[in-house]
Amino acid sequence: MLIRPPSISTIPANWPPNTGTNLIGSWKTTEYYRNQGLNIHFSSINTHQTTVGKIQSHQKPFNGSNIRIFSGSAHPTLAEKISKYLEVPLSERRITTFANGEIYLQLKDSVRGKDTFIVQPTVKTNGGKSVNDHLMEVALMADALKRASAKTVTAILPHYGYARGDKKAAKREPIAAAVTANILQATGVDRTISMDLHAKQIEGMFSAKSPLENISAIPLTAGYIANKNFETDNLVIVSPDAGGLKNAQQFQETLETLLKDQKKKISVDLAIVNKKRVAINQVKTMDLIGDVQGKTAVIVDDLIDTAGTTIGAAQELKKQGAKQVILLATHGIFSGKAIVSLKNADFIDEVVVTDTIPLSQETQKLKKLSVIPTAPLFGEAIKSLKSNNGLPNINDF
Repeated sequence: MLIRPPSISTIPANWPPNTGTNLIGSWKTTEYYRNQGLNIHFSSINTHQTTVGKIQSHQKPFNGSNIRIFSGSAHPTLAEKISKYLEVPLSERRITTFANGEIYLQLKDSVRGKDTFIVQPTVKTNGGKSVNDHLMEVALMADALKRASAKTVTAILPHYGYARGDKKAAKREPIAAAVTANILQATGVDRTISMDLHAKQIEGMFSAKSPLENISAIPLTAGYIANKNFETDNLVIVSPDAGGLKNAQQFQETLETLLKDQKKKISVDLAIVNKKRVAINQVKTMDLIGDVQGKTAVIVDDLIDTAGTTIGAAQELKKQGAKQVILLATHGIFSGKAIVSLKNADFIDEVVVTDTIPLSQETQKLKKLSVIPTAPLFGEAIKSLKSNNGLPNINDF
């Protein structure tokens, strides 16, 4: 669904390369994205880093016989894609809701002595379930797995709910991201994996005995942009606020590496939209720092929620002379009237998100929307953990 394929070039006959090559994922990962219409070569991503892991020839082939993958009710489609990628059947479970709103959960498969994985973004879905419902499902499932003598319990939260509550903005406020971390750890989760946290300090809210791993989607999103055919030879990566500047710089560096590898003579600049908020989801003023005149502007953010501030930033870029405007975010929440607003924003040429969050039918009808699959990245994360290698090849920047 919804993937607008860029041009596809031929993968070299000698691929995959010999050991020692910097890789994110495997040949299977590269082949997966090629089949999806995305020409993302994982050999060329992260090469600007000195700490990137290397795939070694002595690594044993992945054996999924000792793992069990369970899905909550939030995003079973993503869980199914991950299980298919790993060639491990999705384990059965039963989740129902009583008349009083309480959740009932039962695991149908034995997990004694197994490494178990729960796939569940903590988001609001069209079925009427809230962030809280899905978080409670994770907690109940983790508890059930521990009581059933699972060897390990890993919670894969593609989107970490309450991530924006990473600090106190005013007196007598809770730190919701920390409360979420406490719930996961208290119910028996040994490790949590998420993608592009809204605030990286959330990693510090988890103990060393139950750590949080943050995977970056930049290899996928930058790879997608690198393979597009633009109307201009000048790109500008735009941070929607000062807090996202580091992420935008990392995206810029990765994109420059990919374009250089493809021998494309396209310059990549950086700009910032400085915004002043007057309330949650409300912005009073926006100022542009940088030059977008006659360029293709790519706004890079971790999520699109109501899309109000993002659309405002795109409108400002268009006023400042940007020829094309692309919105790019890892998580497409699309709350409220976001889709209607994006549809009516004719100054936005494309909206790009990953599939960490299930998309409504209304969202899928948005013609300017492109969706990048993430199942191989999460699949490779499971492989790395299973082989006791951590996440050296796909970890965050």
